Amino acid sequence: MTAAAGLALLPVGTAPAAAADATPVTITPNPASRGEAFQGWGTSLVWFANATGNYSPELREELYQKVFGKDGLNLDCVKYFWPQRGD
Repeated sequence: MTAAAGLALLPVGTAPAAAADATPVTITPNPASRGEAFQGWGTSLVWFANATGNYSPELREELYQKVFGKDGLNLDCVKYFWPQRGD
């Protein structure tokens, strides 16, 4: 099982439902429908630092491998917002 199995898709602004109220959603790509190619698959590092700041180094590494590792989601791009003066 990869980390992807534990992800849920929620509409923006919606609080997570209780597990008993959750409705499974299956998303199946349509290979006949093609769009422009995109490069990279990633996330923002801000959430990672904020969410894992109090984790043990071992637990933080485990999460890192599930998100960025070859046997996990294998994300390969990251961004980090560096605030400018006044932000």
